[in-house]
Amino acid sequence: MIDHNFFRNIKKLCFVEVAHEPFDERVWFHQKRYLENLGIEVFVISSMKKSMNTPSVYSFDALKMPKKLVIKKIRDILSEINPDMAVCDNPIAVIAASKVKNIVYDVTEYYPSKKNLLNLRGLKRWSKSLLLRGLNLYAGVMSNSFIFGEYYKSKWFKWLFPRKKKLVFNYYPDKCFIKQYPPKTDFSKWKFLYAGNMSSDKGFDKVLQVLDACANNWHKLTFELLVLGRKGDISTPLNTPENLAIKVIDYLPFEEFCSMIGDNDFFLDLRVVDRENTKCLPIKIFYYMACGRPFVFSKLKAIQKEIPEVASDFLVDPADTSAALNVIAQYIENNDKYLADCLKIRELSEQKYLYNFEHPTY
Repeated sequence: MIDHNFFRNIKKLCFVEVAHEPFDERVWFHQKRYLENLGIEVFVISSMKKSMNTPSVYSFDALKMPKKLVIKKIRDILSEINPDMAVCDNPIAVIAASKVKNIVYDVTEYYPSKKNLLNLRGLKRWSKSLLLRGLNLYAGVMSNSFIFGEYYKSKWFKWLFPRKKKLVFNYYPDKCFIKQYPPKTDFSKWKFLYAGNMSSDKGFDKVLQVLDACANNWHKLTFELLVLGRKGDISTPLNTPENLAIKVIDYLPFEEFCSMIGDNDFFLDLRVVDRENTKCLPIKIFYYMACGRPFVFSKLKAIQKEIPEVASDFLVDPADTSAALNVIAQYIENNDKYLADCLKIRELSEQKYLYNFEHPTY
């Protein structure tokens, strides 16, 4: 349940996005819509995309800009907007918004994350890790309040700042974005979707192994894997079984992604279970559930914490590809179970894991 009082007396709000593009699905399509329904005027500043002609959006490409210049540019824009509240996505954004009276730190990332320390070793890795931890702590001190989307990323701040105001704004999709598809009728062909980087860390190699096993186990059936993502350290194989087709396309705009994912029969995400991944909740799992389609995800602590209902049936050890194959096999061999579980997953989503900002009940 979202607490409306968190935004009491706020007439003008600005999202300050240093780590996210201006049309980020959580900010632009969910938080912004929710706030506008409360009658709040909403602006977005993003340093992740070059300038665009979009009302209420201020963007610039900071890829090659020094951090001090990024901070100054954001401060200049904030001075022009003069918001009552700034919602910031990382420590640099918080520092840039320091002159705004009401600063909210929307905690969506780990600092330091393994991607921040990539290719660093020894003293360089240790020193950058210490710097990022310090920046994160400083952002918490400077902020008046926090927004959290998941449990594990909130723990540190709840412990350090128990008296500061906090709001939980989950990663659920708004119902209006999820197109509903009719039940599957052709069980001679199975369509799988993988969305993410084509890397070993994200488990793309395991996904390929599972689909290869499916094609080899059920020769009379045809399988299709649609990959939505960018190149990583793994490429699609040149030789696959004749009854397996693999198609790769780049990431889709948010609304297009939402409208097409339900055209698939099954979703796969077998990312490595390491210290960081296991405590990060994949946003797209809520979109898959809203489509009313089964899925297999790695057994992450974050999923078990936030969506306990799916832990026993749909979460597996990604290192054991036979476990994922067994989940898929029960549906290929029992089509009635597939249809029943599609309905069950959709009902669960409707009951607990969907927003409806047009007709709010929270």
